[in-house]
Amino acid sequence: MSIGFYDERILNIRLKKNNKGSTFLFGAALSQVTNGVGIPNVEGVIEFIEEYAIEQEVDELYFEEAKGFSEQDRYQQAFSLIAGLCGQESVNEIIKRVVESNLDENGKHRVPKAIKDFVTSIKNGNIGFCRKL
Repeated sequence: MSIGFYDERILNIRLKKNNKGSTFLFGAALSQVTNGVGIPNVEGVIEFIEEYAIEQEVDELYFEEAKGFSEQDRYQQAFSLIAGLCGQESVNEIIKRVVESNLDENGKHRVPKAIKDFVTSIKNGNIGFCRKL
């Protein structure tokens, strides 16, 4: 099945008819660590994977295999290898640790300025599809 993309008019209709709210999933461009706040980037996540491999005492084989990772696919290959070595639960645990690395001392997520600015832009109607709602 191929991915379909729709224009702004269709998105506007969908958002207007939706009474359940909308969710935005932010990628690294908006959510990456800036001034100590945010989610680690690809290199940071790979460090979490490597630390987990050491904890689980599979680091020797992990690092041996990791030498063959392509720069372009390193992130996916690292997750695939750790899943192969330790099971899917290891991937879930690593993702949990990555997300929790952004919690403050009260257990609340620290929101990067870029995301705060994005939300403010929506509230102020500065984002195209939001102005027509």
